[in-house]
Amino acid sequence: MTSRAAFIVGCPGVGKTTLVENLLGPHPTQGVGRWTVGRDVCALGPYPHGGGADALPFARAVFGKAYAQLPLLASAVAILDGTRFSAVDAQMLAEARVRLAAVVLRAAPATIARRRGGRGSKPMDAVWLAQQVARAERLSDAIVQRGGRSVGVDAERPAHEVAREVRLLLGLRSSP
Repeated sequence: MTSRAAFIVGCPGVGKTTLVENLLGPHPTQGVGRWTVGRDVCALGPYPHGGGADALPFARAVFGKAYAQLPLLASAVAILDGTRFSAVDAQMLAEARVRLAAVVLRAAPATIARRRGGRGSKPMDAVWLAQQVARAERLSDAIVQRGGRSVGVDAERPAHEVAREVRLLLGLRSSP
């Protein structure tokens, strides 16, 4: 049974989905329901290259059903990618006695703009970027308020280095 969940948060373009794909490893499989399963983590959403959590509908019932499936998964950590997930999700998981963590990815605005441009996303203005960063920080704070922990991670580095650090922070093996 999965007894830990890590919310991967940060503004769009910081590298959340790329991090999750790295955490899942080279050959993830489709698990129960909407979960993608790697060797020691599972992630809610279609990975790799299926859009990850961004491809999930905004429907509380979808998330509730997915959380009910956690006992069927043997992964060490459930990964929730992005601010699509909220304090409500953190509360639901905390009530189910799932230990929570927030991994807050941070990078310079120029790095984020370059990454977003590389994937064809439209440019962002400074106000929008600040709102997205604040949203990620609020979710991180909500996780801490529910007894979880929050760790900031420098996402300026190559994806495999970020993944290695996050794996260590989550108590996972150093490679998937």
